[in-house]
Amino acid sequence: MPSIYLSAIFPAFNESQRILPTLQLALKYFNQKAFRYEIIVVDDGSEDGTVEVCQQAFADEQHIRLVRLRQNHGKGYAIKAGIEAARGEYILFADADNSTPIEEFDKFFPELSPTTVLIGSRFLQPELIERRQPWYRIAISRLANLVVRILLIKKVRDTQCGFKVFHRGIAAQLVQHQHIHRYGFDIEYLTIAMQNGAEIKEIPVRWINSPVSRIRPLRDSLGTLWDLCRITFNCWRGIYRN
Repeated sequence: MPSIYLSAIFPAFNESQRILPTLQLALKYFNQKAFRYEIIVVDDGSEDGTVEVCQQAFADEQHIRLVRLRQNHGKGYAIKAGIEAARGEYILFADADNSTPIEEFDKFFPELSPTTVLIGSRFLQPELIERRQPWYRIAISRLANLVVRILLIKKVRDTQCGFKVFHRGIAAQLVQHQHIHRYGFDIEYLTIAMQNGAEIKEIPVRWINSPVSRIRPLRDSLGTLWDLCRITFNCWRGIYRN
């Protein structure tokens, strides 16, 4: 069993303005826990000094490791790089803007299992959303989730929340079979896990929409739709099974 219990991965692309408070909150939270942990920041080819901010602020912090990608490859690729670097028994990935506050992990901890993927859900208890997305992003998100439930994952209401936890055994299967590196990687991860017998469990979480968003509704929606087609085709080919 790994001596580190939890690896918390934060993918970051041009997050110099937001990554520092997120990591400070994560350190404060995890330092209160009895288990050993590590925080892995994966810089996905940032051009705004994200790497330098992390290096200057946490040069002497033994719990934080930095994985640097020289070019931008996409959030899914960054998380894959983080998983490959992780040493923990369980792996969490979360957003660099702390949109799901890190203390929500308290809800996940009692549910940890080697055979279960735990995912945050913004839809199970909508009253937990403290700052909502613009109406068009809500509409796009719900439409995308409806399509996913029809084509691939029937019982999951929110596949896109960026707060997910799983065992390192499941993580190995995810990166082994991963083909999607950008828009639809969350959906592919859940599909791979289910194809290999893992249970998917949603947990309602607090969620605070960041007023600074890099989401481009039209392009990102088309990208997600294309990735859904690819994932559905890959399922038909049977390439996600061990």
